[in-house]
Amino acid sequence: MAATMQTPPVQYRSLGSNGSNMFYGGQPLTQEQQSQIEELAQLKEQQALLSVLLAEVSALPLPKSRSPASATSPLPQKDRSDAESIKSSAIQVLPDETWTSEMVAEWVRAKGASEEIVKSFIEQDIDGTIFPTLSDGDLKTELKVTALGLRRKILQAIEKVRSYTA
Repeated sequence: MAATMQTPPVQYRSLGSNGSNMFYGGQPLTQEQQSQIEELAQLKEQQALLSVLLAEVSALPLPKSRSPASATSPLPQKDRSDAESIKSSAIQVLPDETWTSEMVAEWVRAKGASEEIVKSFIEQDIDGTIFPTLSDGDLKTELKVTALGLRRKILQAIEKVRSYTA
């Protein structure tokens, strides 16, 4: 078994009467390096505070019902950013121009597409800007959506997206 060498953590020590001179490995740090270290320390403090806030927000209960305005809107909220949120609410939302190809692919998966079709949406880079431009032929030949029912579901969604953006 090979021995692994561990690097000791970097330690800075302040010298001088006002504590403004920092050294590392016996060498003085430049003013810019000292400023960067101070900025890093501030960022670490902010990160710790944000982590606490995130934990508090994560612990909040989700509302049991949506407001009437958001429940009837077929377009996703602009702050949706990951494929899991799309997957869980695919029936209520339609792809828009902010969606990535992965998000569109998850939406197609939730509609009943096979893994091969989902993969083709990602490989062909079908994002929210391309989605409304797809035709029946594109779906059938380029994206391998051969099942008529699934193809019609996707085409109906495309028509709805087109009507909202027109």
